[in-house]
Amino acid sequence: MQISPALPLTAGGAGAPVRMRPLDDTAKVSGAPLAEPLDLRELIHHRAALAALQLQLQLPDGTLIRYAGLREISLIAPLWRAGPEGTLTQQVTGSVYKTNPGTGFFETAQGERLQPGFKVAIS
Repeated sequence: MQISPALPLTAGGAGAPVRMRPLDDTAKVSGAPLAEPLDLRELIHHRAALAALQLQLQLPDGTLIRYAGLREISLIAPLWRAGPEGTLTQQVTGSVYKTNPGTGFFETAQGERLQPGFKVAIS
């Protein structure tokens, strides 16, 4: 389990990632005991500030996690990467999809299509 330093809950936009560190056995950070969790009303009030947070885990790759919902913080990673000439690369598989104006779909070289398609002109 990891923990962050005390965080100001102000909606000032995304800043630098906050570095997390392991939670020690005494459950204290900088000599201060952990605070009680916010109740749902307070949590909703601070939602914009929480959504702006980026937390960097203490792992070799420095994984970033973000606010995902009222009671969730999770790894948020892009599924797709835009490439040259309008291509899309699926991050997990590395598959490259190109636009096919004839069919209205993004397709791999093997003909695999992404759903849904896109509008094309009919002549």
